[in-house]
Amino acid sequence: MCRWLFIPVVLPVAAVSAVRAVPADWPVLGVQLVAFTPWLTVPAAAGLLLAFLGRRRWQQVLAASLLGCQAFWLFPLDVREPAAAAAGRQVSLVTMSINAELGGADAGGIVDLVRERHVDLLAVEEYTPQLSRKLAAAGLDGLLPHRVAHPRDGAGGTAIYSSFSLKETGVLPGTQFTMPVARLDLGDGSGTTLRVVAVHTLAPVGDGLRQWRSDLATVARADNGSGPLLMAGDFNATYDHREFRALLAGTGAAARWWTSLPPRPAGWCPRGQCAGTACPELPWTTW
Repeated sequence: MCRWLFIPVVLPVAAVSAVRAVPADWPVLGVQLVAFTPWLTVPAAAGLLLAFLGRRRWQQVLAASLLGCQAFWLFPLDVREPAAAAAGRQVSLVTMSINAELGGADAGGIVDLVRERHVDLLAVEEYTPQLSRKLAAAGLDGLLPHRVAHPRDGAGGTAIYSSFSLKETGVLPGTQFTMPVARLDLGDGSGTTLRVVAVHTLAPVGDGLRQWRSDLATVARADNGSGPLLMAGDFNATYDHREFRALLAGTGAAARWWTSLPPRPAGWCPRGQCAGTACPELPWTTW
């Protein structure tokens, strides 16, 4: 019985693992399934147990290999050299990003979280004119008085709120959702500024796959090497997506740090939306 159960348990793991491992432009179904890679550890472990109970050598080898792949992808080895300590005074920055779900998020809850967590910078995706007014009424302007905002009905609007001085420098070109770029004065007396990109890529669903790939490539090109860079928002991608790993490699963020939503200091995101990358010389927390 265990020998026969092994096949339906392991086959989906093997299929998704192949998509994860092979660097190809997979169709939309493959891209979506890859987002569930962290969950494959459970059936992979079950397959290994069935293989040992069934006493089939080839099944044991296959199951052990698949489980090893899942463990490696879930907890990748970090062989990079430790980042050198930045010269001069360090600035702590607490950042938060939220997808407002077509502007329907609880404005009061957002403001409460900003206040409780002492957030310095907030990126809001799916930022609508109605949400803008609700956030103002809830007192967000008193906590984060500086703003770069592009409200739009539907999912296309984005905003950046900050306790530090902000200056908009443009928007990323060729994206379906507005992605503003701003320069933030860190207020450390040295004139150091931080470039901030509020990210919201199109989700890889339906006919949006090509635009999703284009959006991620555009975000990667936002790093022009001109200084510290923070990307915060809804990438609609996980580290298991080849396109997102290419973005990290292209921006140099593979040598930086990435974190994810919903609110927690670090980890991977169950909804498959990664939150941001930042320079090592800026100690930061993301919520």
